[in-house]
Amino acid sequence: MSEMPTIQPEGWRARIQLEFDLRDHQTRMVKSCHEGPLRVQRPFYPANEQVDECHVYLLHPPGGFVGNDYLEIEGTLAAGTHVLVTTPSAGKFYRVLPGRWQRQQVRWSIKSGASLACSGS
Repeated sequence: MSEMPTIQPEGWRARIQLEFDLRDHQTRMVKSCHEGPLRVQRPFYPANEQVDECHVYLLHPPGGFVGNDYLEIEGTLAAGTHVLVTTPSAGKFYRVLPGRWQRQQVRWSIKSGASLACSGS
């Protein structure tokens, strides 16, 4: 993970690093490291899916971005994995006062044959 910028104390700072790999022919989240209020709800696997896909809700409990917030999301998908990431509130931005800012940095490394779908609210 990269170094987080210095921000004023009233802003939320959070980051998460995720890794997915194939285990017994199923995509599994094998690593989840976080700092601050950004978490993964337990991964789940819908039974009616055609593809063996891991679904992950990425939660930001404060409910969205306000002034001076910085969220960093980083992930790696191994070859052949399939992941759906949903970000209720982790992608919601609210208007800020002049002189304040909001930043979200997202980086994914996706290996051969892997697929990533992202959805926000």
